[in-house]
Amino acid sequence: MKKVSNPFRLSALAIAMGATAFAAQAQAQIEEIVVTAEFREANVQDTPIAITAMNSELLEARNHTNIFQVAAQAPNVTLTPAGQNRSGMVAYIRGIGQSDFNFALEPGVGIYVDDVYYPTLSNSLLELIDLDRVEVLRGPQGTLAGRNSIGGAIKLYSIKPGAEEGGRIEVKYGSLNEVAAKGSANFTIAEDSLYGRVSIASKQRDGYVDVLDYGCVYPNSGVPTQKLSDGCKIDEFGNQSYVSAKTSILWTPSNDLEVLFSADVLNDNSGAAPTTLRYGDTANPNYSPLDDGDPSTPPVTYTNHQFVAAGPYAPANALNDFYVAYATHADNGPNGPGVNWKPVSVMPKNTMEAWGASINVNWDLNDTLNFVSITSYREYESFFNQDEDLSPIAIALTANRVEHWSFTQEFRLNGSLADDVIDYTVGAYYLDQEGIYEGRIDLNYAGLDFIHGPDPTPSNSLAFFGHSTWHINDTTNLSLGLRWSDEEKDYRHSRRNPNLTIPNPVPNSGPNWQVGGVHGAVDHFEDDRVDYRVALDHAFSDDVMAYAQVSTGYKGGGVNPRPFFPEQAKAFGPEELTTYEIGMKTTLLDNRMRLNGAIFSNDYQDIQLTLSACEGPGSMPGDPPAPPCLAPRNVGSADVEGFEIELQYYPTDQISIDASYSAIDFQYSELDPFALQGSAIAPLDMIAPYTPESSWSLGAQYDFPATSSGQLSARLNVTYQDEMHTDPTNTELNLVPDYTLSNLRLIWNSPEEIWQASFEVNNLADKEYI
Repeated sequence: MKKVSNPFRLSALAIAMGATAFAAQAQAQIEEIVVTAEFREANVQDTPIAITAMNSELLEARNHTNIFQVAAQAPNVTLTPAGQNRSGMVAYIRGIGQSDFNFALEPGVGIYVDDVYYPTLSNSLLELIDLDRVEVLRGPQGTLAGRNSIGGAIKLYSIKPGAEEGGRIEVKYGSLNEVAAKGSANFTIAEDSLYGRVSIASKQRDGYVDVLDYGCVYPNSGVPTQKLSDGCKIDEFGNQSYVSAKTSILWTPSNDLEVLFSADVLNDNSGAAPTTLRYGDTANPNYSPLDDGDPSTPPVTYTNHQFVAAGPYAPANALNDFYVAYATHADNGPNGPGVNWKPVSVMPKNTMEAWGASINVNWDLNDTLNFVSITSYREYESFFNQDEDLSPIAIALTANRVEHWSFTQEFRLNGSLADDVIDYTVGAYYLDQEGIYEGRIDLNYAGLDFIHGPDPTPSNSLAFFGHSTWHINDTTNLSLGLRWSDEEKDYRHSRRNPNLTIPNPVPNSGPNWQVGGVHGAVDHFEDDRVDYRVALDHAFSDDVMAYAQVSTGYKGGGVNPRPFFPEQAKAFGPEELTTYEIGMKTTLLDNRMRLNGAIFSNDYQDIQLTLSACEGPGSMPGDPPAPPCLAPRNVGSADVEGFEIELQYYPTDQISIDASYSAIDFQYSELDPFALQGSAIAPLDMIAPYTPESSWSLGAQYDFPATSSGQLSARLNVTYQDEMHTDPTNTELNLVPDYTLSNLRLIWNSPEEIWQASFEVNNLADKEYI
């Protein structure tokens, strides 16, 4: 569960070092937003792609500070922090995405910052720092963005250095002792040729899930107490602490050449993810019951939901507080035959150290030819630990380390032919990366406690692409795109006992024998494919444009990173998508209203799902599944249909309104029974995870008349998300019920628009939601 139970947040903002003022007043007419989705600058209203585009002013007005908040206004988009790996993000667009952080699997939504691709879900939960705009592209971007943008792409663009010197400082204080600060500044290094910009952000906030000592709360329960001080609180989940910085230098030696160097760094030392137990009634002979040594109290098992603090399954004596957990992050179970590595204890934390740098060269070779080169290198290391059963019982405890580096190089040649009748782009892209995963995997429910890894996962991808637009006449355009991609990936499995010995793979020969046969195994995946796009758009007037397109995309295949038996160590193929889409973009009422919509139909093939039932030791086709299992497989296909609509409207000079609505129908059309191996997935009534069937948002802002004391504005944002599941099995236990959230913001701007202060209430109705 997650909620800000006392949600008031007060913030103040000051702009210094120059006159870079922020205009809070709503404009009488809608401002044009320029996007580069088709490799060249164009008005978003003239681009035949379903795009939600937000400039810095709109991001500020909506108080978006993190990338996942953007999804609240983008139809058919779900972005959320990735559970225990809080530095990562679960991203789904139109029912297609990925939730597994492991490098053996690929994201389904492409994340780009200044045209640099972020190839993993880890390190993708980005703070919005010093941004010029955000573009959310829905539908497969196989030709424009390449592999893994099968659901769509999210592109963030930073403010570039420039000749206008000045800066901005923002300071916030809010509930949970939140203290946040942001700052940015422009400066000139050499007149007319060399400019710099630096930005920095930091945040400190307490957690909001109290970790209580169960034996202290219930002294007669039979659970031994572990408290070390007065009171029963021993920790808290959800606390945040990070600082990030970015610097960029723009060199313009001539009017034809621009070189932009950027570098960024992140230091995140946050605590464990804010999680609470909703259900806890499972009998398993491998669980180690807790025994406090008192013969009058029986050993405690993981049954009867006694560790559930609130909700429909909570016992009668529960605290009835959703923001309580009884996790210990420890396994104090006894050592058995051949086992001498108990007890186990891990620190509840979620840390990330990351940095990256890029060089972007933009060179006008002549009046009709432009060359672009984008070179980048990124690196990070993250630790995240989880007491997955959230109780004093030792059932599932993991400590994880991920390390990753990536190098990318992209070349583009943009040109025009026949007196600008044809615009074209040809290019090449290369990605080289390696990820390493290592973890202490203590799974008493499966009778396992071992060291997973370090498992290296080197991979690379090469692509050549082309895109052209034929301006048939002044009102009609035909766009064609083609991209060839080649990728390969290797994976080496390492499994050791916690004392670093190799498990004996002979059945029942000793501890962790199940994973002994996996140690040293090497898996390989490679594939190549061609994606295409055909789009036709027609302007019925200067204010109304319609388009129709067919486009394809794919999500890369890989290997199973978590085989418990050699039979489970299998590669799986890529997902494939073909989308048929029609849309309309309108600018109405003398540029006071923007109304855009799209209808789409997806042919979704070779869907990748991670199954909890699959092959076991010596299994043959048709044998019943053997636990444990966490195996990615291509399970079948689905038909996905939906529509989206977005509105911006200025009924008066003082009032602005924005809204969106989306609906989607996900239906499995074919499932592979052999791939599923008895997994509880039915084709008729189950849908993809993280896919609400409908969602909407509504925002309204009123700017009071300006006075000599400044101007006051009030803004209300309301968002709704239909129920969804976080697992393809669609059970009650992975159901996220529907909810509506509302946020209120009051903004004051000084007469000179140099100072601004705001008062914000997030979750105005104090809504509890998962």
